[in-house]
Amino acid sequence: MKSTYNFSILCFNTPSSIHRLLAILFLKLISSFSSVYSQSIPVTPVEYYKYIKDADSLYRTKSFKESGLSYSKAFKSFGGLGFPNDRYNAACSWALANEKDSAFKQLSSIVKHTKYNNYNHIINDSDLSSLHNDKRWAKLVKKVRRNYEKEMNPLRKKIDAMEYQDQKWLKLQTRYWNKLMPKDSLTEDYLLKKIDSINTSHYNNLERIVKKYGFPNYDKVGYTGCINFWLLVQHQDKHTEFQKKVLVLMKYQVDKKKQTLPNTPI
Repeated sequence: MKSTYNFSILCFNTPSSIHRLLAILFLKLISSFSSVYSQSIPVTPVEYYKYIKDADSLYRTKSFKESGLSYSKAFKSFGGLGFPNDRYNAACSWALANEKDSAFKQLSSIVKHTKYNNYNHIINDSDLSSLHNDKRWAKLVKKVRRNYEKEMNPLRKKIDAMEYQDQKWLKLQTRYWNKLMPKDSLTEDYLLKKIDSINTSHYNNLERIVKKYGFPNYDKVGYTGCINFWLLVQHQDKHTEFQKKVLVLMKYQVDKKKQTLPNTPI
């Protein structure tokens, strides 16, 4: 199951002037973030995004091998680099194409370089089912679980539980839009109301977390916990002032070197 949030920096459900304003603010913050790194983040070539877009389109039409090849072209255009979630999505395409070596290559890179620990997601991801009988799968999952257990605490569990609900219903919405749901199984109105209800509940929890911890950094929730928290904040479209506040708190953690940009190529 391809990740719908793409470890992305800005992934709002619908575009608006408010979202564009928040995007501009985030980009301004990024320019100040870069000064805390000993090495600058490489500039992503335009071709990279073109190939990634093509790969996603091919995935959606179930042209999985062609999708994997397009991801490979993207990484090649970036000097062998790729954003973590693009690598994960490439692994999904390769696994669905039954190209196991290529799938494990991408997954291993993520686990090694980002200490990937989203254990519940990876073991339940149906796109990766073809890998389960391969001896490399058990070793890979063991490393993910080890990373997961190192960083799990009540706060991380709460964030992960919210992320699971967030992604579950957004994925259902995506399937509905792509006409992949059984006819009359769900209505768009029901999905929109359910997502709105979940976001309202999550806002209350997120606000309490920010009040108590600020932006939860690596020390508190690990890399994936930080990513999941930022994802949830991005989906608070009704609370843009809260989103802006969290961006500023994130910058504070970057300045302390307790947080990196949400999407760093590997």
